[in-house]
Amino acid sequence: MSTRAAKTRSAAPVADPRSFWTYAFIVIVIALMAFGLVMVYSASFADSIDSGIAPIRAMRMQFIATILGIVVAVIIWRMLPLRWLSGDLAYLIWLACFALVVLTALFGTEAFGAKRWFVIGSLEFQPSELMKLAVVILAAKVFADYHRGEMPLLQAVIIFLLGVGLPLGVILIGQSDLGTTMICAVGIISVMLLGGFSKVATGVITLLGVAAGVLAIAGTPYRRARLAVWLDPFSDPLGDGYQVIHSYYALAEGGLFGVGLGQSHEKFQYLPFAQNDFIFAIIGEELGLVGAIFVVLLFFGLLLSGLAIAFRCNDEFGKMVAGAVVIMVVFEAFLNIACVIGLFPVTGKPLPFISQGGTSLLVVIASMGLVLAASKDYDGDDLYVKRRGNLRLLRGSR
Repeated sequence: MSTRAAKTRSAAPVADPRSFWTYAFIVIVIALMAFGLVMVYSASFADSIDSGIAPIRAMRMQFIATILGIVVAVIIWRMLPLRWLSGDLAYLIWLACFALVVLTALFGTEAFGAKRWFVIGSLEFQPSELMKLAVVILAAKVFADYHRGEMPLLQAVIIFLLGVGLPLGVILIGQSDLGTTMICAVGIISVMLLGGFSKVATGVITLLGVAAGVLAIAGTPYRRARLAVWLDPFSDPLGDGYQVIHSYYALAEGGLFGVGLGQSHEKFQYLPFAQNDFIFAIIGEELGLVGAIFVVLLFFGLLLSGLAIAFRCNDEFGKMVAGAVVIMVVFEAFLNIACVIGLFPVTGKPLPFISQGGTSLLVVIASMGLVLAASKDYDGDDLYVKRRGNLRLLRGSR
């Protein structure tokens, strides 16, 4: 081999895994957002006509929330270094979100046994969606500061217990929102695992959380009713079991390939909240098992690419935040799907990116900016990539 040929081959660019996972993550997020717009239009069509409003209105509102979420995500990604959040800003974010959660518990609008909505004029939003991110950011800050020796153990434990326990208590007891509490708990456990916390201690805390959830269900009449319906929805086919039963009908009607996009029967006033919590049933009916599996694979891809970005982040704080955010979003997706197909009692949580809902959609898209921001803090391997790219093999030059 000539020296020129050796130089040419050795100078070939080396693929950067950071770029691959970042691009994969962006493509999956775009696919989920686009798919959500299509399905919201399809699932809300009949309900919009019955309400006397334009059939495209729901998709238009979803599109606006999507654009706002993208703008916030891009700002976070391109302009906000994650290390800014690891300072006092984490406390300010937590305090602002906690104040909104308390106000919602005191003065919020109650619906279906949970007080989740805070209304100001014509604006309605769910502060608990923001609180999910705030508790993760605060927990990651506490663990990162402790590992760096910037925070003594006792102070870290106190801040962690207060920063996590207070908002979860208000959300669970004051807002009666078990679903959001579960998602927050998953986020906190994810931070602990990603931050190298003791697996034994993490397991103990997880068991305590499960026990608290069981007590919350057993101690609330409407949750006990949901549990009974989950075990046998046909015991109350015209009451609490009605929604789940029609979800089964939709999924059964879809079969393997579905009845066709836009051709659902259950969305015509049979399946309640077809465009919200139970949009996955409409996906199964219109696109069949193939379409349902496609959605599941998208969320698996989101988890894989998001965790790949998190584990390649040099900053410990960024790793914990990015990983926990992705795990929370995917957990919420699978929690929703489990409720729709009858593997878990109905929690009222949406399918991220896809269900109709301005607050949840905006926050979940914006949170993807945190993951992309973590992808920027990855320069540990760049030195070696550059060295390999600049490597020259000179033969015969003795």
